Amino acid sequence: MSKAGSTLPAEKRLSLLVTVLAFALPVVFVLVPLAIFLGYSFFSVDQGTIVYGLSLGNYVRFFTDPVFLPVFWNTIVLCVSVAIICILLAYPAAYFLTMLKGRWRYALLMLLLVPLLMSYVIKIYAIRSILGLNGFLNKALVALGILQEPSTLFVFNMNAILLTLTLLLIPFASL
Repeated sequence: MSKAGSTLPAEKRLSLLVTVLAFALPVVFVLVPLAIFLGYSFFSVDQGTIVYGLSLGNYVRFFTDPVFLPVFWNTIVLCVSVAIICILLAYPAAYFLTMLKGRWRYALLMLLLVPLLMSYVIKIYAIRSILGLNGFLNKALVALGILQEPSTLFVFNMNAILLTLTLLLIPFASL
């Protein structure tokens, strides 16, 4: 029953408030900063200070400078590659998780969730200790005679970034 002066019951008002907050928070904390960032992209910079005058100079420089476009396309290729690999690895894991019953389901779920409890810095150092020049993988390949000396194939290049980002994002993709 609603109180006098109120047109909606308390549950509906709470539901409306939650819905409004669910839409307002992303707008305030994501879309507004992006709009501000986009607005600043039309200003120019002179000796470290922003010159408040509309200019397309930043965009002209982005599309004409030979440094920016290759970096941009490398980033796009890396993002798409990581997304595809994460989907290809995480989808079967998530599907398998839904098919499991009982204890095994919770065990696999914990294996997927435990990496989310660790800091990114810790995970990156762990991956680096495996892939680094003196890491476990290089030492194992040298000990097996596959490599004569440690290789930089696994560290400080796009392959290492691709592998690291994939390992960091698989838990999110599988959920």
